Amino acid sequence: MKLLSKRVLFVGFSGILLAAGLALWKYDALKLEYDWYRLQSVSEIDPKLAINFASRGQVGLDRILNSLKSQESSKRQAAGRILKAVLPVWGEQPEMADQLISCISEIHSVCPEESQKIIQDLLPELLRTKYVVALDPWKKGDAVLRKEVVSAVRHKVPEHPELVLLRLKDSEKEVRQMALLLVGPGSETGRDCLDTESLIPFLHDKDPEISAICESCLKTRGLDEEMIRLARRISHPDPRERLDLLLDLRRDRELDVRWLERLSRDSNAAVRLGTVRVAAERNVSEFAERLQQMRKTDPDGTVRQMAGYYEQFLSVSQH
Repeated sequence: MKLLSKRVLFVGFSGILLAAGLALWKYDALKLEYDWYRLQSVSEIDPKLAINFASRGQVGLDRILNSLKSQESSKRQAAGRILKAVLPVWGEQPEMADQLISCISEIHSVCPEESQKIIQDLLPELLRTKYVVALDPWKKGDAVLRKEVVSAVRHKVPEHPELVLLRLKDSEKEVRQMALLLVGPGSETGRDCLDTESLIPFLHDKDPEISAICESCLKTRGLDEEMIRLARRISHPDPRERLDLLLDLRRDRELDVRWLERLSRDSNAAVRLGTVRVAAERNVSEFAERLQQMRKTDPDGTVRQMAGYYEQFLSVSQH
């Protein structure tokens, strides 16, 4: 009898909890609907209401995204106003900012033209949010949106040119061109986010226009025709071409140690080995410190061994 009473009490208590949970869920759902109605109904949104809606996170974001894709203009316009109002909140939360931009990028191409314009007009504010740049939340966007991102940085957010660095590797050549034109020239802004060493490989871009843009950018950074010719050879994707360059440098009467320095950090071990030989044969005293570093830290054992040998050879030849 006592056992039966306990079971009855347990079932009754569980029922109360379930009912309370359902009531709470219904209240929350109704509250969301009410808040959404209020947000859509006003031309100027109360910041407190915007903060409250932003606290709903993904649920609130889904509601905005669905409205942006709506065929009803009034819903699209309301979604734009609401998105602009909650941006100051979500923009300070890196995870939410990443999710927001990723979702917006993904739906941009399927949105009506009006919603695409709304998204593009909000790009400056979206670019100033605290999203994690390395995650590249714009990569899901279509080429139109990625070009608009570069354009927005150029004209509206010039203080952050680094936001387009990932677009230098974009699959769309026009996007790569726009990004390179922004960060490639030798302005102080461009140099802040892309050094000349990182610019040189674009001489070998599969698109000839980008290769030409890169050459022009290098000239604005002070490189002459001969230096650009050497830069093109030193960054050639085929290591045999880089080895041929070493042979020419060995015969060069005015050997510039900077090229040897660059080749000593080549990804190919044979190129690095050839560099230490040329430095020793030409008795380049300025290279002694780099030889010491290579003897200690080069990832290839043969290169380390030969760097040590040529380091001694260079030391003896200088005395």
